[in-house]
Amino acid sequence: MKKKIVAVVAAAVLSAVVLTGCAQGPEILLLTQNTEGSKLVSLESHAEGDLGHEYVFESPLLKDGEPYGEMFGTMTKVGELGHGTHPDSEDRLLNAVFDLPDGEIVVLGLSFYAPAAAALTKQEPVARAIVGGTGVYAGIRGEVITIHNDDDTYTQEIRYWK
Repeated sequence: MKKKIVAVVAAAVLSAVVLTGCAQGPEILLLTQNTEGSKLVSLESHAEGDLGHEYVFESPLLKDGEPYGEMFGTMTKVGELGHGTHPDSEDRLLNAVFDLPDGEIVVLGLSFYAPAAAALTKQEPVARAIVGGTGVYAGIRGEVITIHNDDDTYTQEIRYWK
């Protein structure tokens, strides 16, 4: 009986430790993507507006108003109006790399754009998955929440665990 009580108490303590570790929130890195100095190039492989139309971009990043790396990526139209979970929008696949002083964070996910729009709708958050990282970000998991601000900058809220 004593062994059974010890085993139950040990299991309860172990569960509490595991659950406490899981309850910890993500680390948050807030960056501003500055559209001044950004480059967005439309590739000619598919006509603008067609499925497969692709943009390539690079943008400087700021942390607390100071330069803090760059964001590079591609955006490809993969869904047309009337389809998917956002039937009033075009679906675009974003592949991006946040090139930061201590490593890289790689992001992948869908964005939903107004028809033929070059930018996300202002003040509508978009979440994309973090799929990997290098340097201090090796083993990273989480998401990036992007918000197009009224001043045409973008807030990139990187929520992650390592």
